[in-house]
Amino acid sequence: MFEWLANFGFPTAEQTWTGKTHEDLVASIEELDRVRHDLDYETDGAVIKLNNLALRTQCGATAKAPRWAMAYKFPAEQAVTVLKDIVIQVGRTGALTPVAELEPVFVAGSTVGRATLHNEEEIQRKDIRIGDTVVIEKAGEIIPAVVKVEMDKRPKKTKAFKLSKVCPECGSNAAKDEGEVVWRCPNPDCPAQVRGRLEHWCMRGAMDVDGGGEVLVRQLVANGLALDAGELYELTAEHVAGLERMAEKSAQNFIDGLEKSKLQDLWRGG
Repeated sequence: MFEWLANFGFPTAEQTWTGKTHEDLVASIEELDRVRHDLDYETDGAVIKLNNLALRTQCGATAKAPRWAMAYKFPAEQAVTVLKDIVIQVGRTGALTPVAELEPVFVAGSTVGRATLHNEEEIQRKDIRIGDTVVIEKAGEIIPAVVKVEMDKRPKKTKAFKLSKVCPECGSNAAKDEGEVVWRCPNPDCPAQVRGRLEHWCMRGAMDVDGGGEVLVRQLVANGLALDAGELYELTAEHVAGLERMAEKSAQNFIDGLEKSKLQDLWRGG
């Protein structure tokens, strides 16, 4: 099948493995693990399929996936680095998320300088402190996370981290609902939440507004030009062109992107 596709010019995998036994399968996965870092693309696992079409038909499929194929994920690549600081980010829903500032380290194909710490309880459970030497990995090879602390390398006089219960963006007292682990800023007009909602509105998976990224949204909010999605559609190219790193053409592209987004299904903005 792959040869047939390649003959017609379709891109195919450089190599495939076949086998008849469990031992053949394990050997193929181990070989892929050895060579995957030398491929021209990144991969975090293998897809295992039945080759016999009659067996595929016999196995059938669920509503979501075939029963004749499965994914195998390699263990996430890890690296060791030093945690220099812990900062608090405020998301579009008001969630206060602690983020580790790290000594930059190369892991799973890119240099990582920040990693999520999820929430206060996670920090306490792992006893993560500023100055610690930590093990990080990319969860699903995408999102960096702190896995554990190397306690034998902990500097003296480190202090347990305490999450401030005050929003770092607007100064509101944070609140936590019963049964939840996340502290949230209750102020819907918090600049961080406003930016988060506008960034989400513009992102590709939502209304897909060309040019509506973090840098532009931050300036729109800081200058009071747009504080909700409706106000985005009141902007003109003249409003935007005067902002930093924006010229007449890029400003017009953003306005054109807003106009084009009016054709999107409204549910995408949620």
